[in-house]
Amino acid sequence: MKAGNAIIDAYKGPVAPEKYIDGSSLSEAEITAIANKANATYKSAIVASMKAPSTEAQNAYMDAVKAYKAPSYSELEVLNSAKNIAWYASFLKSAAVKTEKQFLAKEIAAAKAQGYKEADYTAGSYARYTKALAAAEALNANAEALQSEVFDVKYELEIAQRALMPKSASALEAGAYTELEAVIAQAKSIFTDNSAYTFDASKADGLSKTEAYAKLVSVLGYEYTDEKGNTANLYSGSAENYAANDRFYSNVVAAQIDAVVTNLKNAMAPFVCKYVAVPTTAGSSEGVSVTENTSLITGVTPGSLATADDVLARVTAKDSSATTLNVAANAAGLYGTGATATLSLKSSGAPVAIYTVVIYGDVNGDGVVDGFDASYMDLAINNRATLTGAYKTAGGLATGKVDLANYGLVVDAAYGGTAIAQK
Repeated sequence: MKAGNAIIDAYKGPVAPEKYIDGSSLSEAEITAIANKANATYKSAIVASMKAPSTEAQNAYMDAVKAYKAPSYSELEVLNSAKNIAWYASFLKSAAVKTEKQFLAKEIAAAKAQGYKEADYTAGSYARYTKALAAAEALNANAEALQSEVFDVKYELEIAQRALMPKSASALEAGAYTELEAVIAQAKSIFTDNSAYTFDASKADGLSKTEAYAKLVSVLGYEYTDEKGNTANLYSGSAENYAANDRFYSNVVAAQIDAVVTNLKNAMAPFVCKYVAVPTTAGSSEGVSVTENTSLITGVTPGSLATADDVLARVTAKDSSATTLNVAANAAGLYGTGATATLSLKSSGAPVAIYTVVIYGDVNGDGVVDGFDASYMDLAINNRATLTGAYKTAGGLATGKVDLANYGLVVDAAYGGTAIAQK
């Protein structure tokens, strides 16, 4: 067998380096096959995002080609090796091997003894655990199970238990991913409804349109189905890949999410939507502004937003024949800071712009500036809480900094002093 393999390997020769995607183990052919299943915009972006082999890799390949010597096995040697393999194979007998399941049984028993309750954990993590437990029990009862299968299901059951995410600690349950998921949906519309966008070269940092699309798909991500039927992502460091995994919520995770959102928005910047939202007549009279470059709704009088209709009374779709504006509450279920107005295409339902309400001084999203906001800013300044996204903007007031000076202004406004300017 060794002699036969040696002959086969000798004929392989040096392999030319291929184009690749950072963090992906897929070959150029596999990536191209995935791209070919996507729409034209996604396809060209994925292909353009592949990196050419490095100069070092190319040089190493050329050196290997120069040094390579084709094998000189005679036809007789090849034939002799093939016959030897066939001859010795006839003497091979499969050995009866007993599959050991004692440790799998113990793992199943230990998992059940923990008394995990569905109500205590996030839906995704608990579903993974129950699926792993069911698979382990089924294989434990299977008399024909292979040892490798036993190892796999035992390992997955161990991992699934470690991955159980208490709802009280979940970033997803806390609503920390809400903005990220919304921006991801908007970024996807640039690929699925690209006719709604124009390319602004002045915002592309010197990139061509093709290069800007390549950058965007790398930052956004592209999901595909692998050979096992599992969902995977071509880009390991992408926003989609980050959002696919829940995390224990902390100040560090909050900052990571903020960075992912900012990075994705920067990659989206060259693609300008043809459709916008504007203040209504009533909104303009109040001083409401819709800022396109930051996608913010500001100038709202504190305490005036109690319902979605209150938001819609102040902003509207400029082209109501092609788009519609839908309002969603913030993570607290309220319509103050953090509430969003999403502009969507009537033709496809795709979101093309997301505007976030910011009421300066309202850092907890209840729509008013009061002692609760002052208290939360105190925690944030002393690193006991984190303000991100619209809430950080609300706490930064005119300077953009969540600091003692702005904390003082919020305290003053909260207790009947000078109102915070909203324009």
